[in-house]
Amino acid sequence: MSATENAAREMMEAGGHYSASSLGRLIGTSTHIASGYLFNIRNCKRYQVEEKQGPLGKLYRVVSIDGVRSEREAVSRAAEVIRLFGVKAA
Repeated sequence: MSATENAAREMMEAGGHYSASSLGRLIGTSTHIASGYLFNIRNCKRYQVEEKQGPLGKLYRVVSIDGVRSEREAVSRAAEVIRLFGVKAA
């Protein structure tokens, strides 16, 4: 899993809209690095992003990753695949 995907997952699970500085605080990295993650998240088709204008600039919220809106939904989809195809855990 890439660092950008980790940042997007953190944003999605925490909820809310983020700037580069607030994302940096959330994931414990510099604003410069967080700005790069936001650029990647905004420009990659895997991520559905909501954008809004904040008082000091644009803010972003990750709505879904690969069409999945939450970790709970991802687990639910995996369980459904297991149920449908009879895959047993080791």
